[in-house]
Amino acid sequence: MWQSSNNSKPSRGGKKASLNPGIDPFHLKRVQCDLKVGGLGAPQELIEARALLNDLSPVGIGIYTAQGIRPGDEATLTIAQPKPFFVKGLVVWCHELEPSKRIISVNSFPYRIGVRFLFQNDEERETVRKFCLELAYNYPGRDLLAVA
Repeated sequence: MWQSSNNSKPSRGGKKASLNPGIDPFHLKRVQCDLKVGGLGAPQELIEARALLNDLSPVGIGIYTAQGIRPGDEATLTIAQPKPFFVKGLVVWCHELEPSKRIISVNSFPYRIGVRFLFQNDEERETVRKFCLELAYNYPGRDLLAVA
């Protein structure tokens, strides 16, 4: 991480003073995803994708993809890390990103899509909610109130 070379003295106790006292550091956790997209009766196509776990909510997620996807297409999302996560959803939007706003990676991810989760029952909905709460506790900076 970049740090400035200011000549400020450490505060008492040997710790440097925080730039934003009372605010926890914000961490982004990028993960690889398997995204399978296809309509009714059509074979599903595997699309290379990445996600920021900070973008995950109990109702959906924003994903960076290698190709554009039509809104209205059904999708299945699998995330292997930090622990296995699988959910079905519906693509609700797709935007091509400006080159300066793409994820820096060996592979290009020029599209960002929104997936709204589709649940078969309340048990599936509750499983996703609990997964989001677990992430909120394990990755500082996530908004616990947004997933409660």
